[in-house]
Amino acid sequence: MRRLTLTILFVFAACVTLIASDWANVYATLKDNHVVELRIDNAYRCTGVIIKVDTIISAAHCIIHEDMVAQVVEVVNRFEQAIPTKLVRLSTALDLALLTATLPNHTPIKLATLSPPSATEVIAVGFHTSNPSPDATVAHVLQMFPDRLIVDQPYQYGYSGGPLVNSKLELVGINVRTDFTRGIGLSVPIELVRWFLGD
Repeated sequence: MRRLTLTILFVFAACVTLIASDWANVYATLKDNHVVELRIDNAYRCTGVIIKVDTIISAAHCIIHEDMVAQVVEVVNRFEQAIPTKLVRLSTALDLALLTATLPNHTPIKLATLSPPSATEVIAVGFHTSNPSPDATVAHVLQMFPDRLIVDQPYQYGYSGGPLVNSKLELVGINVRTDFTRGIGLSVPIELVRWFLGD
């Protein structure tokens, strides 16, 4: 009986390690290739995702501050270089913004076709306000509404505009809000992201 218990514990520990290392690989790929820091008017930061060559998607509320469009939005690449952006499209209703910038050494993320079903494990990545590197939060999909995908973990400040990604490294949503009281994060689902992009 003791040998069986030890074997079960070993297999469980191996599965947990495998899951953790799978998310670690997804996070490393996102951090190195697809996620960028946005500095807005040299005052605060958000997150952006490379969705096409030299094209970034983020949250509209990152670009609009106190009912005014930001004067300066820069992308900070992995070499700590600040690169100016140009606003292409903005939707306050969807809370999405599309920007362009010259971004060598970054690759577009793959877009999922559909939002994940409830209970699917996903990872949210973003630049927390006090951390120079992006952070990651692993969560599960709780509910899906036409305009929001809700996960069971709140996003940190600075995650706005960052990606919500499945285990296949496909974008399933753009992080836009958090509710610490209810312990949830809210994202724009991939179907609306694709509509916003004209896909």
